[in-house]
Amino acid sequence: MGYGRIEHMFETIDPPVAPVPPPDPAEPGGSVECGVPDDPDAVGMCLDPVERVGALAALDDIERTHAAGQVDRLDADSTLAEAAATVQAERHAQVRQLMLAVHWADLHGVLDSPGTTPGGERLVRLGGDGTPKVAEFAAAELGAVFALSDTAASRLVADGLDLRHRLPLLWTAVQTGAVPVWAARKTVERARALSKDAAASVDRRISHLGATLPWRRLSTIVDAAILAADPPKAMSDAELAAAETGVWVNDTVEHGYGSMFVKAAAGDLKAFDQALDVISRGR
Repeated sequence: MGYGRIEHMFETIDPPVAPVPPPDPAEPGGSVECGVPDDPDAVGMCLDPVERVGALAALDDIERTHAAGQVDRLDADSTLAEAAATVQAERHAQVRQLMLAVHWADLHGVLDSPGTTPGGERLVRLGGDGTPKVAEFAAAELGAVFALSDTAASRLVADGLDLRHRLPLLWTAVQTGAVPVWAARKTVERARALSKDAAASVDRRISHLGATLPWRRLSTIVDAAILAADPPKAMSDAELAAAETGVWVNDTVEHGYGSMFVKAAAGDLKAFDQALDVISRGR
């Protein structure tokens, strides 16, 4: 008798109804009820672009807070793996920033109101020979977002443009992650005074080496490539450096100690350093 009641009870329950999926906003007649969506990717359906950026930033903060709470649970191997992942993420971010800087320059290659008004914005060439001109104040606006000074932002844009237009092989290596951004930027800074053709010669000689050599060794090869690409320019730089040699003593003395600055040929500096070592050991 009891079993009959239980069976009868289950027979009278309505069968479950499958949930109806929400309408697709992309389809005609589709709509989304705005509020706080469970899916972070749906934030943009209800918010304008500015609000969406703020909402996504808030979600990022939540994720970072959650990740910070997980660090204490990592063992030694997991900690090293996580550390390696952060280095890789930082390198990707640097590449992304450089690419964004170049794109920003592309977006500001023409003035909205060209003219010769005193104090008005002009087109300027931030990079070397062969790079396009950019609106004068564009780098400063980008720098404000990247938390860079106007000068640092201008250098970032200049380095990116030099890579793309003057050293394209090295630019490709940077984009693929084969060459770190900092090494590529040091290279284009050294080659900036070269003509576009001379810079291309340097590019062919060093682009495949950036991923395999430490900067101290690579910088020597870069200097040799610059000398081979444009001997007159390289020699003038060497002559300028020689003209700047000398010894300067700081007049400021604190507690009986002062300072001295020396600029001389590398061999002379090494000999001088060795002599000081001998003198100090003899005391």
